[in-house]
Amino acid sequence: MIVRVLATLAALAGIAFAAVALQLSARPLPEVTGGRTEPAVPATMAVRPARPNPPDLSQFAALEQRPPFSPDRRPPRDMPPPPPPIPKSEPSVVERLEARLIGIMTDGDERFAILAPTRGSATEFLRRGQEIEGWTVEEIEERRVILRKGAEREEVLLFQ
Repeated sequence: MIVRVLATLAALAGIAFAAVALQLSARPLPEVTGGRTEPAVPATMAVRPARPNPPDLSQFAALEQRPPFSPDRRPPRDMPPPPPPIPKSEPSVVERLEARLIGIMTDGDERFAILAPTRGSATEFLRRGQEIEGWTVEEIEERRVILRKGAEREEVLLFQ
């Protein structure tokens, strides 16, 4: 019995050795030139520039005069005026939730978010619709909680 197992293992080792030898023989050998070895690179893998130079936009001026997607290849006659610029306002201060999501607990179909406020308050177990620091729990997913406060929406990831 042991002889049969050893023979089987020897045969499997021989097959594995042959597979590795075939893989190694299929690879091209590096070329030696002037004492340096350089790997053989197929012509299809030649290095290309990272970004081509952008074209000169003046060559596309004819597209404005003869739009390709207009049925009669003429620009529209009655162009509406451009919309007025949006006045710049002071950036609003976005209030963020100061809490970490440290766990999600599931009880049947119900999920609880375990949030630990960073301001020293006690850890809270919250269901969908409950509040923490003025933020309402909107969704509880597998690895994140989405909270809403007015128009603001905040996503808190697990262990963030």
